[in-house]
Amino acid sequence: MKRIFISYRRSISKVSAPLLYVHLRKYYDKNQVFMDVDHIQPGDEFPEKIRAALATCEVFLAIIDKNWATVEDHNGLRLEQEEDWVRREILTVLERNRVPAGETPPVKIVPIVINDAGMPDAPELPEPLRAFCRLNFVHLQTEWKKFQAGIRELQSLIEDHLGSPPTGEFGFEVLTKKANPAAADRFRYRAVAKPDDLKPYIDLSDDDADIAGANPEASGESRWGLYDRWCQLTAKLPAPLDWYHPDNEVRSFLTLERKLPDGSWMPIGVSIILPLTPAGGVKLMCTGAPENDDHAKKINALSLGWDDLVRGPSPCLLLDTWIIAKHRQTPSKKWARYVHDYWGTCLILRHLGELWSDLGPDTPRTFLAEPDNPAIHRMLWKLGFERRNRNAASGDIYYFQYPPNPYLYDEHNFIARYNKVIDNIDRCRDEYQILREPAAGSSR
Repeated sequence: MKRIFISYRRSISKVSAPLLYVHLRKYYDKNQVFMDVDHIQPGDEFPEKIRAALATCEVFLAIIDKNWATVEDHNGLRLEQEEDWVRREILTVLERNRVPAGETPPVKIVPIVINDAGMPDAPELPEPLRAFCRLNFVHLQTEWKKFQAGIRELQSLIEDHLGSPPTGEFGFEVLTKKANPAAADRFRYRAVAKPDDLKPYIDLSDDDADIAGANPEASGESRWGLYDRWCQLTAKLPAPLDWYHPDNEVRSFLTLERKLPDGSWMPIGVSIILPLTPAGGVKLMCTGAPENDDHAKKINALSLGWDDLVRGPSPCLLLDTWIIAKHRQTPSKKWARYVHDYWGTCLILRHLGELWSDLGPDTPRTFLAEPDNPAIHRMLWKLGFERRNRNAASGDIYYFQYPPNPYLYDEHNFIARYNKVIDNIDRCRDEYQILREPAAGSSR
């Protein structure tokens, strides 16, 4: 069943219709979104395919580009012709929505006005279509930044009607790849064991322009103080025992180290994942509490407190930083990330194993990432996560939900892939050990 139907006129919507379709496909499976050029194959009966999709759709998106109401052919105005498919599509869903008073219409009809086109006035349309003009529309501009704002409004309308289970993919293909075993002697993971171990996190964060630019107030000593506080908040044993006491343990930081030709080890990647309490998750997601409607009171990772982070496993994790260091290549002299043979990917898997190891298989998992941090977003995108903007002041949310989102996944295939990812997280936890003792030549 196609739940979302895209109606458009091919002659004038050659850019806007494919752009909308491609974006919706990021959030909804192709079996949920109908667009004729992608779903009607050679040999298919065009009218029957269209009618079947219109008979079952729950959201009808009508793309209105410039001159939409005035397009003509040799027979005159297209919308005046009964055989015109745009006219037929609109009339079909308007008729489906003729329900007795008090009943909810089955189809959410959303006109989408593109760029500088306007919503036609009723006198401009044939009489049967004039009810369409009374519908509230979404303004969508194809310039990318403005497009993102409009598409968020559209997604909200769609999910208000369809329901709003979390959407997005956990990067099944990437997250089931194994680290190159031939490189096992060249990479290792190390947890923080003393304050000096925080230096790689500070250096790599400060050296990355995107991360440093996102939070300019957190650099150098102030960043060290922030990371030290996170260690206190997430230490296995609480104060008054120091987090770097030999009997204590911190799970929120993990380093990827690369062996150099002289036998020494150099940190090239860092992972910072903070396990959130339900209260911390609510604050960062800005949902579930009236006070979170006040933008001035919203918090981000820099202001997390004792009640916002949990010691031990949590189904809601904040990914504040994951980064692979850059180096200058020769002879090109260009900067590039260190090659890590999937050991960087396994860094995340190994870290998840630390923080999700005691959760049951039916526990929903949620990731939150700091706002306006392009480095984190690019890394997550490469891993296969889907981005869901919720509030620019508090963070972007990347979902991995079980049971699966019915809009996006076939349940049987999803469960098989889901189990494969969880098995791989468990395997990484069991196979790839973490060094917890201080680096050689230093003391706690």
